[in-house]
Amino acid sequence: MSRGETPEIGSKRLLKAGAILSLSFYFTIAAGINRGDEAWFLQVASRVARGEVLYRDIFYGAGPLAVYATLPFIRVIGVEVVAVKLVVAISYTLSLLFGLRILRYLKARRRARLSFIGLNLLLAPPSAVTPYQTLANAFLMATFATTVEAYPIPEKPGRFYKVAALIGIWSGLCFVTKQNIGVYGFAAAWTSLALGCFLIADVRPSGNPTALSIEREDGAHIRAGRSRALDCRSARRDISRPTFLRAFGLSLILLALTTALALVPTLLSGGWSKFLEYGFINKTTYLRTGVPYASELLQAIGAVRSPRPPGPSFQSPRLALEMIFRAVQLSSFLLPLLIVPIWPLGWRRSDRRYWVVFGCFMAAALAGLYPRADYRHMLNAVPALLVGAVWAWEGWTGPRSAWRHKFDNLIASAVAASLSLAIALPLFQLVKGYRVLSQLPHFRGPLIEPALQAHLQWETAFLRRLGTGERLLLLTPHAGFFYLTTGLRNLTPYDYPLVTAFGLHGEEMIIEAIERGDIEVVCAQLQIDEMRAAKIEDYVVRNLEPVARFEEFTIYRRPRAMR
Repeated sequence: MSRGETPEIGSKRLLKAGAILSLSFYFTIAAGINRGDEAWFLQVASRVARGEVLYRDIFYGAGPLAVYATLPFIRVIGVEVVAVKLVVAISYTLSLLFGLRILRYLKARRRARLSFIGLNLLLAPPSAVTPYQTLANAFLMATFATTVEAYPIPEKPGRFYKVAALIGIWSGLCFVTKQNIGVYGFAAAWTSLALGCFLIADVRPSGNPTALSIEREDGAHIRAGRSRALDCRSARRDISRPTFLRAFGLSLILLALTTALALVPTLLSGGWSKFLEYGFINKTTYLRTGVPYASELLQAIGAVRSPRPPGPSFQSPRLALEMIFRAVQLSSFLLPLLIVPIWPLGWRRSDRRYWVVFGCFMAAALAGLYPRADYRHMLNAVPALLVGAVWAWEGWTGPRSAWRHKFDNLIASAVAASLSLAIALPLFQLVKGYRVLSQLPHFRGPLIEPALQAHLQWETAFLRRLGTGERLLLLTPHAGFFYLTTGLRNLTPYDYPLVTAFGLHGEEMIIEAIERGDIEVVCAQLQIDEMRAAKIEDYVVRNLEPVARFEEFTIYRRPRAMR
């Protein structure tokens, strides 16, 4: 409970946090099973829980903190996807709570804060993703909130040093969760603070709506017409440059110290060199296989324009409703385009330095989309974008504006109605039998279509029979999922055999293992896109014998000449 809060206010906020967490976990369960990223992360965490060493024995391209955060849930629940979903739900909840903290600090109305929560849950609900994305976003939002609370800067520098220390700690935690987001958050915080302390005037609207009031160094106020350029050099400087530099140095030291402490287990376990390779050096491969924002935006626009394609689905209200909600969620890609005209409205707020803070952190959130601007990355940028949009909208017109009051009521009602339908839809699907609770090994609990579950059980049984007593390699984007459901052990460090997940020499290492006989059977789902492990696939096709086909898999075995 914050200073000055009554126990009643603290209890209400605790209940609100519990409600957001419950809804977040509900949506992660309703999102089903992601046999790619989510299953891979669970496989990585399960191998660490078994005693294998992260990075040294297991490929993992992000910081270790999300894995560490998931391990306690795995020890309590077991190796179940529900443990991963709990971490995602908690991280998502923290992101929204920090967004609420920002809006509350800036005196946003209660309806605006509730709309912020509702729009997040509607446009970008927590999905079946890896926890390191949502956890890093939670730390980014914490850095955002701390930077906002730096203003107004007090006369004594002690509080500014505290803010600087918290920025360093939050950014460090973010860095050891997902490296690029930590860098973006730290840069956004100190860029906005530097601009706000030394370049942006502390501008406050006066009683005359056509004039602005600027506080000078001597405490007097001057008035300037709204249409004239403001002389920022006449504004009062909040903090001296030496104090600012000392605070920045403190923040940088705590960033480094937090990062170092989180990486001590990696260093002591012998995974340091692989951490550098997977987490930094190998990122050039990841950058070459990106998904541009423009292509995802065009897909979103197409989905929004025609969410109900002709055909049998048009006759099914259930499928039509699912497609409409999918189109609504894809419309989150339109947020950056909507922010462009909305964000400048914040220039009219009581302190323009907040405008700079919001701009820097929204830019940091959008930078986190690079190089793969798909929906799973986009949903992590939505909280920062929405908190900026809500803040700018709140300050555009006066609170007594009748038209804005009616428009706000309309938006709030539409969000509440749509969110209610989004909550009811998975329950309706469950009651009608369109989806059931998964009973797949290690993936019990999430909703899944009965036909898909039966198909996956059939594939799991086949792969288990194939791999029993064999040195088997699964060469498929769903390798992590099938290693878990079959109980087969991966003989390599690579649970996500895509070109981005092999490090510098991983593909060559797999080929050498096949030539030595450490791997005798390869179950390959050959791909045609840029993410495929081309060296391994080409080697397998040229040198191994295809002995069977099963669904989308081709079974290859080492020929007698290689034995």
